[in-house]
Amino acid sequence: MMELFTKWKEALVGITTAICLIYLVDLTHRAYISIIPASQIFEVHDIFVPDHVAGSNPNMIYDRSIHKNFYGRFNIEAQEMEYLPDTVCNAAGAHTYTPSSTKLIREVNWNWFMENNCMELKPGLYRLLVTYSIITDGYPVKTYTVTSNTFQVKAVKNDQLH
Repeated sequence: MMELFTKWKEALVGITTAICLIYLVDLTHRAYISIIPASQIFEVHDIFVPDHVAGSNPNMIYDRSIHKNFYGRFNIEAQEMEYLPDTVCNAAGAHTYTPSSTKLIREVNWNWFMENNCMELKPGLYRLLVTYSIITDGYPVKTYTVTSNTFQVKAVKNDQLH
């Protein structure tokens, strides 16, 4: 009887050890993926908006790299920079991103980037603050924030009317 008990005890210790090891491996993996920066999935190298006339649709630079497939939500704040950054309008959206979509053109226009929002900024100094929520299989949601250059929106002069 004691021999049977010893075998059961050894089996139970072996099973418990295996479960603990699996748990530790899973815990280590979860810790590892939680510290992977968002830039390993998606990164923006540059958002450059040129100075432009109010009401125009300027071409701008949107240079980014997509390293893994992901679904992303974004929020863009147009911030007036007169004193402290003050959000005067925003745009938001969601897209599926794939590494092959980085072959898209780097030069985009304001209306495309802003999802046809914020088209009538008044003259002044501005910047864009873009926050992405990156959602991909096997990773916790990552947040990635990028700020554009400071740009000037100029008043329309009589000879610049549309």
